Amino acid sequence: MSKLGGEWTALSLVLLTAAVVSLIDLVPPTDYGAPTLRAALDSAISVCVFASTWLLRARFVYSRRLRDIVLLGTLLLLGAISLLVGAIPAALNHGVGGEVPVVAVWGELFVAAGFVAAASAPGDRLLVGGRPVVIVATVSVIALLASQVGGMLLGSHFAAARPHTASGSSGAGQHPVELMIGLATSGLFTWGAVGFALRDRIERDGSGKWFAAAGMLLAAASFSRLGLPFERAQPVASDEIVRLFASVLLLAAAIHLELGARQGVARAAALAERRRVAHDLHDGLAQDLAFIAAHGARIAQELGQEHPVAIAARRALVAARYTIAELSQPASANAQEALEAVAYELSARFAMQIAVHAELDREMMPDAREQLARIAREAITNAARHGSARNVVVTLARTERGVVLRVIDDGTGINNSRSRTASEGFGLRSMRERAGSLGGQLVVRQGSKRGTELEVVLP
Repeated sequence: MSKLGGEWTALSLVLLTAAVVSLIDLVPPTDYGAPTLRAALDSAISVCVFASTWLLRARFVYSRRLRDIVLLGTLLLLGAISLLVGAIPAALNHGVGGEVPVVAVWGELFVAAGFVAAASAPGDRLLVGGRPVVIVATVSVIALLASQVGGMLLGSHFAAARPHTASGSSGAGQHPVELMIGLATSGLFTWGAVGFALRDRIERDGSGKWFAAAGMLLAAASFSRLGLPFERAQPVASDEIVRLFASVLLLAAAIHLELGARQGVARAAALAERRRVAHDLHDGLAQDLAFIAAHGARIAQELGQEHPVAIAARRALVAARYTIAELSQPASANAQEALEAVAYELSARFAMQIAVHAELDREMMPDAREQLARIAREAITNAARHGSARNVVVTLARTERGVVLRVIDDGTGINNSRSRTASEGFGLRSMRERAGSLGGQLVVRQGSKRGTELEVVLP
């Protein structure tokens, strides 16, 4: 059934793209007589895309997801192209033909490739440590420079290959390489749109459909420009308007992700506060009530079981225990929220970045969820205290082996001797016992580059 639904999603995107392209082709390129109109359009596109980039950067700091950082770099490149190749030359009344359009063609090809990479990136792949934002920004600058070099090398060749009219302007024909690049760009955007749509059916975070719609419009805009002359005297073509709508959809997707992240932080903060109150009740009021109830038994022996003091002591102790249990483990909390509450509390305590990603097809039993949350808490605490870690990622997923919890940090790591049971500390033994109580296994090993990786597998 899911495969059939995915095929219908892909088919609907293809049909909708074809419909949009058909409508665009019915609207000829138009010059509205305002020299600054195209500059305003490209500036609006740049503002929307750069705003989306900034929101994605804030989300990446919270999520540390590979997909978010790839998408961030893709949008950064798209915004730079719109600003440097579109808005600024149009504002300066610079010619639109020649090298500038070819730079845009090459740049959009790189953007489309990045869009596909973001749609195809694993949702549970998180990055630990390093400076991925700086790396992605550097890659985007390199792609922009490569587009400029491509425009300089091939722009004059393409212009010379186009037929010229009697007035000296280029005709409507395009070089075959330009057509191939345009088709490839449109195809990649469509591929990425389908990927985001299918991803949204699995993750259901609501952002996939926004990115899919934006990719579809970008594909339609790239396809509609095929066959149009590049040397135009400041026209506002229909594909420019479509790109503006696409940038608005990208901004809507970024806002949706940011709001979801803020709601997640708010839920984690509320759940962490509930746990703190439960801990205070357990260590304070509940202990006093237990003491009163113990002496209430003596009162009951002397004055009877139905004495008001004995009854009040028993009721108060039962109510306190129920409240502590409800605050510690609310029935409405899922695995993602339980782990995020732990991350929220410990990130504030140890001044570290903790990213959480849980992807389960069905929710876990409350006891298993609580035990895994406690294992994650102990692992993060060990990473901060003993490994001097600054970044930790926590993932929870259901695989062929079962439910797998991973806690990876960028600390100093562990020695091979410390992974042996004989030399384990109390914390590691406690985590191993918790995993064993659920029928699972716990493995601690050195990270691939540095730090420590803890893995718990539950059948």
